Amino acid sequence: YRLPRDIELAVFDARRGTGNGAIIPVGPLREPVERLNGVDFVVLNGAEFPEAGETIESFAGVDHPEIHAMELVPSALVNLNSGETLSPEQLKGKPVRAVAGIGNPGRFFET
Repeated sequence: YRLPRDIELAVFDARRGTGNGAIIPVGPLREPVERLNGVDFVVLNGAEFPEAGETIESFAGVDHPEIHAMELVPSALVNLNSGETLSPEQLKGKPVRAVAGIGNPGRFFET
């Protein structure tokens, strides 16, 4: 499991934060909250929801790493077979089928 790293990040959906604080399958976390003691930075995906940062900072016994914010902004769609790219605007008003295999697929479809 342990690979050499220069820095370690923990990325959270800012809307959900740490949720109920439990790990999968009972909660949204992949590792226990105490694992934050070993990370260099926490990155909040969806910075318009700052309450997630407050949730992360509130855990007793966790050394609080620096917290940074990010936003998902689609810039291009790439055909993996041909390498052809389209801008998201080129699909506006057209029917699209999409599949998401991530923890919060609603965010993917909203983006």
